[in-house]
Amino acid sequence: MIALRMIDDLLSDFSFDIIRKQKIMYKFSESFKQEFGFNQYNSK
Repeated sequence: MIALRMIDDLLSDFSFDIIRKQKIMYKFSESFKQEFGFNQYNSK
């Protein structure tokens, strides 16, 4: 949970609002899934 708080603080330092934070975290999530081979059959 500490890491999530630190990521939120970092994005706040760059003046990201909640919508921009959500969009960038979604992009990070999709990139992570693609890099490590997650798809509809092996992710929950």
